[in-house]
Amino acid sequence: MQIDADSTWRTRQLARHGLSRPVSGEDAFVELFRRLQPVPPMANSYPGSAPRLEHRVAGATTEDARLADELRATHRLIKGRYFGGRVGYVWMEDLPLFAAACRRPLQRFNDRQQAVVRAFEVSGPLSPRQLREQTGLPHKLLMGAVNRLEEAFIVCEDQTDEAWDRPLHLFEREWPEAHEAHIDPLVARKQVFMRWAENDIVVTMEGATLLTGWPKRQTASLLLELLKEGELLDAGVVDAAPAYLAQDKPSTNPEVPKTVRVMHRDDPLVRPMLSELKRRYSHLEVLKYLLIDDRIGGAVCGHWRISPHDVEDIVIDDEEVAVERRAEILQAVLASYPPPERQILQFAGEPL
Repeated sequence: MQIDADSTWRTRQLARHGLSRPVSGEDAFVELFRRLQPVPPMANSYPGSAPRLEHRVAGATTEDARLADELRATHRLIKGRYFGGRVGYVWMEDLPLFAAACRRPLQRFNDRQQAVVRAFEVSGPLSPRQLREQTGLPHKLLMGAVNRLEEAFIVCEDQTDEAWDRPLHLFEREWPEAHEAHIDPLVARKQVFMRWAENDIVVTMEGATLLTGWPKRQTASLLLELLKEGELLDAGVVDAAPAYLAQDKPSTNPEVPKTVRVMHRDDPLVRPMLSELKRRYSHLEVLKYLLIDDRIGGAVCGHWRISPHDVEDIVIDDEEVAVERRAEILQAVLASYPPPERQILQFAGEPL
């Protein structure tokens, strides 16, 4: 089955990602969150930042963060290390499924990991500072051990607000039902993968590996099984890569959103495209990407730092778009990098 690169699947993809029409209210937010989970905080944000569904929630630009904060404060959004050990959040009822799908088991504990687990067994929940005092481990070595134990779902974080010194727990004590669920990992990975495929509609091996962080051999085997089972269809070649088509659930009348959005690299829509985007903008230092209507069509460039930093240039792939939609693009970037702390120095290579 061949898919036209300019067909409406891209528009249906935006609809599934919640980018065609912002949702309103907690119930609609939760439904969208569960469709896109695990949802990460923004790339390059500080520890403790809330997960973000930017451009997808009606109201203030930070309404998605406000809703997420309220939900994680009551343990309805659960922080963990899911795809490839990256920090994200899932809905509480889906924790057993995602733990089974994303767990990186530990066959043997090293000395540091053993010291961390012993400290929890003796003392219960501990903050990173308290854990450092009990184990005597330097911070970097300690957190390396903690992070690997989180990937194995042996340790978990109780991140209910923006505090950096958050409590850490043994996963089996904090979430006994998820620990004892015993969901088959392959079954879980298939379910999680198909949730993503139904959102992106057309998927590639490269995109799947980037998003999930699963080993390439494991991902290739999973794609082959889903293809044999009829969950995925062979879509031929899309954008120069072998592709697969999910049995999507298109909107009745998909709309092409005529707008410009500034997207961070870990956004659920952007993450599977990162390798292609890095190739496209390989000569540039990219801060964020520009979603122009239904596809990535430009980049916001500059050197990222913790303190406020300028936008050194805004690069647009299509010269005609750069001319005709200059004001709209500048307005979108200014909203993401507001003055006076930050300045936009150039647009399409021309000083402002």
